[in-house]
Amino acid sequence: MTDFKPDQDTRVVMDVDVANTIEYWFGAWNIAYNTGAFAAGNDGSGVYIGYDDQGGTLAPLVNNGRHTVEMDKNAWKVDGTAVHTFNYTAFSVNYNLVLFGQNRGGYVHCPSKSNIVKLYSAKIYDNGTLVRDFVPSVDSLGAEGLYESIESIFYYKDGTSKPVTPPDPE
Repeated sequence: MTDFKPDQDTRVVMDVDVANTIEYWFGAWNIAYNTGAFAAGNDGSGVYIGYDDQGGTLAPLVNNGRHTVEMDKNAWKVDGTAVHTFNYTAFSVNYNLVLFGQNRGGYVHCPSKSNIVKLYSAKIYDNGTLVRDFVPSVDSLGAEGLYESIESIFYYKDGTSKPVTPPDPE
């Protein structure tokens, strides 16, 4: 979980190493994949993208390798290039955005292949303001997860999180 509920002005930018034709990068929706959605991921034959009540497999697969995948409000971008643009509409998702899965109306779904996606960074913006800045990290006990630097929270792979003391600058 990211503890953030997306809306029409959300921007998610992820630097990932794509490894499969089925892997979810981020997502949350209210009722269904095309009802109050903000989500993206390789979905077998193309990229599923959801923006409010507009969604479906609407873009070509993102090929294996390192890429920047981004949903900037109503525009889906890969490596900085706009691939698909939705009609801009006002909406909000009632559920927290999930990385490497989809929060489907309160039920988190993660395809088995999403657990091998390599993440370099993930940033979430709320109407232009950076609200989450995730980087892969290891806690003081050696557990892997994501460190979120805006709120100084460590997110574990099992979905739990805890506040942490920010690391000393090097």
